[in-house]
Amino acid sequence: MLDSFGQPTGEKQNVLWDAENYGQENPVYTTDDGRYAWDVPEGKWLVKYSKDGYYDADSSKDPAAIDGYIPVLPIQTEINTAIISKEKPVVERVNAYSDEILIKFSQYMQLDTVNRTNVKITQNGNVLSGRLEPVNAEYNYEKTMQFASDFRFVPSDKISGNVSIEISNVKNYNRNAIASKFSSTEPVVVKPEKITIDSNIKLKYGDSKTVTVKVLPGEAANGKKLVVKADSGAILGIEQQTLTLNSKGEATLKLTGSLPGISGITLSLEGSDITAAATVTVLNPLDGKDVIKGDVNDDGKVNGIDSALLARFTSSWEGYAEKIRNMDAADINGDGVVNGADSGILVRYTSGWENVKRYF
Repeated sequence: MLDSFGQPTGEKQNVLWDAENYGQENPVYTTDDGRYAWDVPEGKWLVKYSKDGYYDADSSKDPAAIDGYIPVLPIQTEINTAIISKEKPVVERVNAYSDEILIKFSQYMQLDTVNRTNVKITQNGNVLSGRLEPVNAEYNYEKTMQFASDFRFVPSDKISGNVSIEISNVKNYNRNAIASKFSSTEPVVVKPEKITIDSNIKLKYGDSKTVTVKVLPGEAANGKKLVVKADSGAILGIEQQTLTLNSKGEATLKLTGSLPGISGITLSLEGSDITAAATVTVLNPLDGKDVIKGDVNDDGKVNGIDSALLARFTSSWEGYAEKIRNMDAADINGDGVVNGADSGILVRYTSGWENVKRYF
């Protein structure tokens, strides 16, 4: 910053990056798994993070930061920052099966607080014997502690009937205790194992196709709901996003090709963590025309706009699948799959790297 006489004060002033001039957006929303990306010019950068219900954070403490700023160059690909929830954790769900009881919290919890003292599991007034263990334990960013949101109680013997669960005094990663004591009686039911669907579906632009999906075993899914989501609603139309499973655990899914391109679909069984995924390709009626490798938006040019679009698409950013107008052009290395490898090649090409020109 400069003082009133135009002399440096020694203070730093952050300036919001005008991403629009580079064919990008700032700020952006992260993907469901927290990913984000920009293709920025050389300089010193600070990334700020905000979300309702969480404390604000920034990248100034990242290992790559120098004096609080991320330098570019070099290319930075692992700028990971933790944000902390203001809310207290709650128990989201309990599923009781004959060989295990699954407990799901709304946040990642301290492992040593989720123990048999704080988690009481009884049947007919008697404490069930068995072991309580984390399912999805992972280290914090500093690799100093492990936390988990999902836990499994494995009884010494198989159970049936009803079980009672009481949970108190458990704490999350920020040492916040559970909002209130949890108490529930759950019936022991048949455990659903998996969702089956054709993993690679193709249909023509403008056509519709009916696909059968099934949950196994069928008796575990009778009458339950299956939620279907498409990565790109612009490319793929779904007639019903919530399906009711029949006595065999089956339902039919009607898909319509709205635009040429590729869209993933995800299926989730209500009341469980069971999911399945499939890739739907809507065939391009213009297939066979000359392809300009890297021209993913099909405007006849290969530039930074294309590399930014492809980076967001391969990072699963919402709304970017329909912006890839030519999937053949996006498959830079010609391996039949459009992924991060293609994005990396295109970023280097539009940045002038000589060793990737052989792909174009």
